[in-house]
Amino acid sequence: MEWLSTISPIVLGLTLVYCGFLLWILWGLFRLSEGRSQLLHSVSVVVAAKNEERSIESCLRALLAQDYPPEQYEIVVVDDASTDATADIVQSIAWENSRVRLLRAQEGRACLRAKKRALQMGIEHSAGEIILLTDADCLPAPTWIKTMVRHFEPSVGLVAGHVHQGGQLLWQKLRSLERLSMAAMAAGAIGWNQGLSANGGNLGYRREVFREVAGFKSLSAPLSGDDDLFIQLVSRKTSWEFQYAFEPEAAVSTKPPANLRQFVAQERRRTSKGRYYPTWVQAILIEAFMMNLALIITLPFSLCYLTTHPLPWGAFVGKALCELLILIRASRLFKRKGLLRFSPLAVFLHIPYFVVFSIWGTLGSYRWKAETALAHRCGDCQTASW
Repeated sequence: MEWLSTISPIVLGLTLVYCGFLLWILWGLFRLSEGRSQLLHSVSVVVAAKNEERSIESCLRALLAQDYPPEQYEIVVVDDASTDATADIVQSIAWENSRVRLLRAQEGRACLRAKKRALQMGIEHSAGEIILLTDADCLPAPTWIKTMVRHFEPSVGLVAGHVHQGGQLLWQKLRSLERLSMAAMAAGAIGWNQGLSANGGNLGYRREVFREVAGFKSLSAPLSGDDDLFIQLVSRKTSWEFQYAFEPEAAVSTKPPANLRQFVAQERRRTSKGRYYPTWVQAILIEAFMMNLALIITLPFSLCYLTTHPLPWGAFVGKALCELLILIRASRLFKRKGLLRFSPLAVFLHIPYFVVFSIWGTLGSYRWKAETALAHRCGDCQTASW
C-alpha cells in the first residue's frame, strides 16, 4: 500500500486547509449581531412566480399580514409566463388589497431570462427604498419585514436571511440539515463582511445598491444566480456592508421538494453556478472537492490498514468535528437544535453527496421549470426594459 502512504499526507493537508476555513466561518458566526436600526424604510417586496398556483395565495396572505406599517410597504408579483392560474390568483388578491400589484414578464424583451428577468422587471417597477425578495412557495414570518429592515443601518447595503425547509421524512430532515449548513457558511462569511452566498427566498438590499451594480446585467449568462452571484457581485463592486438576519423573527419557511427527482433538480441547479463564482470562491470549492474525493478513495483502504495508515481517518474525524462545531453554533442561532440528531449520518453521506453533485452540477445541463439552461450570451445586454 505504498500509494496510500503517499496520498495520506495529502489528504491530511487538504483537510487541515478545509478545517481552517471552517474555523474562519465559525468565528464569523460569533461576530453576527441583531439588527438595531429604528428607521421605518419604505419597502418593496418583489416575488417572481411561475406556475405557483398551489402556493402563491398563502405567500401573499403571509406578506399582507406583516407586522409593519401598511403604508410603508408594497408587494409586487411578477408572473413569469405561467401556464396555470397563478396570475388569476394574484389579480384577485390585488383587487382586494391595493398593496399587491401584478406584473407580467415578457419573453424576448431582454437578455435576462427566467427568474432574473422577472425580478429585474419587478424591481424596476417598484418604489421602495429597500427591496426584499422571497419566493412564491415561501411563507415569511409575520415579523419578517420589520426584522429585516432593522438590519439596514446606514452603512449596510444588503441583508441576507435563512430559509427553513421542513419535511418529516429522513431524507427531508437531512436536506434541512444541509440547508442549515449552507446558511451557516453564508452567515459566517457575512460576519467578516464577505459576500459568499445567499438564498433568494430571503434576501434584501437597498435600491441604491441594485442601481450601483446595474442590476442583473452582468449576470445574464447563468440561468440562475439572482442570490449568491448577486451578493458576490455587490461584494466585488461596492463598499457597502453586509448583515445576516439570523433571528427567528426574520425566518422564511418553505416546503421540501415533493420527491427525490425535484431534490436532484434543485441541487444540480444550485451547484451549476460554481463556474461563475469569483476565483477565491472557486478555489475553496475545488479544495473541498479534492478533499472529499481523496477521502472517498482512501478511507476504505485506511480502515483495512488502520494501524499503519491512520491519517485518512484522522483527517475525517477532524473534518467531522469542525463541521459539528459549525452546526451547533448555527442550530443555536437559527433555533434549529432538533436537527443535530441527524448529524452522525450526515457526516458520512456528505462526502459522496458533495462529490457527486459537484461533478453533476458543473458538467451537466439542467432546466429552470420550462426553460433549458444553455449558454446565453448577448453582445449588447442592457438593463431589462418593459
